Amino acid sequence: MLLPLACALVLAAAPIRLSDDVGRTVVLSGPARRIVSTAPANTEVLYALGAGAQVVGDTTFCDYPEAARALPKVGDFATIDVEKVLALEPDLVVATWSPQKRWVAALESRGLKVLVIYPRGLEGVAASLQLVGRATGHEAEAAKLVADMKQRLAVVDKEVAAVSEAARPRVFVLITTNPLFTVGPGSSLDEVVRRAGGRNIFADLKSPYADVAAEAVVARDPDLILVAEAVKPGEGLKLAAAVPGLGATRAVKQARVVDTIDPALLVHPNHRLVDGIEALHSAFAALGR
Repeated sequence: MLLPLACALVLAAAPIRLSDDVGRTVVLSGPARRIVSTAPANTEVLYALGAGAQVVGDTTFCDYPEAARALPKVGDFATIDVEKVLALEPDLVVATWSPQKRWVAALESRGLKVLVIYPRGLEGVAASLQLVGRATGHEAEAAKLVADMKQRLAVVDKEVAAVSEAARPRVFVLITTNPLFTVGPGSSLDEVVRRAGGRNIFADLKSPYADVAAEAVVARDPDLILVAEAVKPGEGLKLAAAVPGLGATRAVKQARVVDTIDPALLVHPNHRLVDGIEALHSAFAALGR
């Protein structure tokens, strides 16, 4: 009678071996109970999976959900205060890669476990959700969230498939005006535009993000401009029109500017991209294709 119990205890104590989004191996003694998140997108994932009570610290840019605002801050995303992280005694730090690579090394050099979440595309997002679910003991919640994502995306995909390629709006994604900054292939925003039923006019760029000349935007004459920075509703048209030359585009002339979608839903590489896709898909329909 004692044997099944003993086996259960051994299984419960089994280490969790993880391969993170950049191929690093992270071994935990069990589900993380004290977690520090160093990226807003990761904080959103942790709360969405029901692991919010396990998060003991995050960054000054972590503002969703509301509970994340009240947590101790360990930096501002680009800069992480290693000593503040250590003081919180986490058993896991959930970080990102390109802007935080050196901080990952610094944290690990102090003996901390660091899991890097750096998904590529929506398929990568689904895998990251499952990875964080395993790390935190919320595998069932992760599976449910992934299934919900796929179901919602399937609805949008079906509606987009019914529209011919030629009838889909040609979109200029406006991130900043000085410099005029936009997105190319490989960026989450490019995928959001495509999955929502639009065509990114700079889908042929050599990099996921780049500065472009206003003359290039005018030459490609977008049907619609998507403002991907936080502005008050209605201010996006003024913002675009103030860029020398953009007033000549049909998007500005016809006031076909989308500025009401929270930028976090467009750029944070997590499950909330589906919210952004749905919102942009609805915007396309409202403005007419």
